[in-house]
Order: sequence, then C-alpha cells, then structure tokens
Amino acid sequence: MLELNRADFGPLEMFPLKWRFWPSEADVAAAARRGRLHPLSPGAAARALSHASAVRDGLAESDRTELRDLSEAALVEVWLGALPIPPHQVVIVSWDRETAVQTDWPFFCRYWDDFCYPGSDDVTVTTNGEDWLLCYEHSEVLTFYRRRRAV
Repeated sequence: MLELNRADFGPLEMFPLKWRFWPSEADVAAAARRGRLHPLSPGAAARALSHASAVRDGLAESDRTELRDLSEAALVEVWLGALPIPPHQVVIVSWDRETAVQTDWPFFCRYWDDFCYPGSDDVTVTTNGEDWLLCYEHSEVLTFYRRRRAV
C-alpha cells in the first residue's frame, strides 16, 4: 500500500512534463486542467514507481488485457473508460523514479496521449492499492493487469 501525504507533492510549475498539459499561460483550457494534476516530489515518485513495480510483480499471474493499436486516440479513450476502474478513482502516473503525478482516472482516460508519448515513455498507472495496474510501453502497447477474482 502506497501512502502519500501533503509533503509528497510539489508545485506544478516545477513539474518537468508540465508543458504537455499546460503549454502556455494563454491556454485557458490547459489552465483549467492544471488543477487536476498533482506532481509528486522526487522521493514520492521513487516510492510510487517501487510500489508500481511490486504491484506488477504481484500481478504476474493475473488476468491481462492488451491494446496494441493506439492509432485512434478516441478509441483508446473508450477502451480505457471500459476498464473496471471506478470513475472517481485517484491514480498515480509514473514515468521514472523522479517523475510522477496524481490525477483522477477520467482525466487520464481523456488525456492519455499527453501522458504516453510513443518512442520515449514507459508509463505505469496505479492506485495506492494492489488490485490492478496499467502499463504503457514506448512501443505503443497498453497492458492492463487485474487480480484474478476468486471463484
């Protein structure tokens, strides 16, 4: 279980990938979105990535669903929205040991292609729990891991 507190977050202005979501001061739509992004401090980002790695290891024998055609962003958004994740779910998006944000699941689904750049990003999306994990590979594959339900 990953636990975060107020000290684990930093200002959006210092977030190294803020340009993806907030390209300029004049972008009114981006300014409205920035309140939904909460950057983690480098220490908290490292803990979040370690947590995601542990969750992935724990879900190695879990149910897995992949999406390999990411060419239509709207279809990917629909696929993400159909995953069994509550719409109010708070998620942690991790790029590396120093770069992560907390946001809400609908925001990630809507702007997934701002979070996941082909050719450069390997991204994990999880919660503070251990029931599921979403991975984006820079080779443009999304993989959703979910703990198997007991029958």
